[in-house]
Amino acid sequence: MPSSAVHLTAAASAADTLGITDRPQFYLGCIAPDAVNIGGFAPKDIRYASHLRSRDYGEWKRNIADFRMANDSGSDFMKGVLFHLYTDIAWDEVVQPKLFAEFKRLDIPDEDFTRRKWLELDGFDAMLMRRDSYPLIISELRRAVPEPVTTVSAEQLTVWRDEVADALPPDAKPIFLSDEHLVLAMGRAVALMNGAE
Repeated sequence: MPSSAVHLTAAASAADTLGITDRPQFYLGCIAPDAVNIGGFAPKDIRYASHLRSRDYGEWKRNIADFRMANDSGSDFMKGVLFHLYTDIAWDEVVQPKLFAEFKRLDIPDEDFTRRKWLELDGFDAMLMRRDSYPLIISELRRAVPEPVTTVSAEQLTVWRDEVADALPPDAKPIFLSDEHLVLAMGRAVALMNGAE
């Protein structure tokens, strides 16, 4: 799963393509499902519920489609939530396999993949958060008005918004992840938003 910095940067890149007019609410939606992780990763069942998640990707996509049919008001906030969910799927489908293939190429033991994945994401976050465009995304995010969605309360989202907005770049550098991977995930997420399988 990508981090908040990845979600927000992808959202900023996709906003025009998706016809977004209220960027603050779109950005807030793009981080909303992760608000259950305040203070660290929530238990799996809580994370899965907020993301409508299933281990089976076909079922996960159907869960999102059902949620969209029942809840999609056309608001930019809801588009952000959907974009978050589709970006998670896209990341798992098109970026993570490439990252794991690179780990194999570097002879990193399989049992070390999860730890190395998070270190790599820290480095990628640092790169994205240090860009000149990132403070503008954060200033718009700070203006967003939280609302409840999936299993996330408005109160949780308020705390999460502020936590994400106040985060400092990690002291790390990526060895593999690049803009190419961000564009790949963003393109796949946009395609999923537009009904691709």
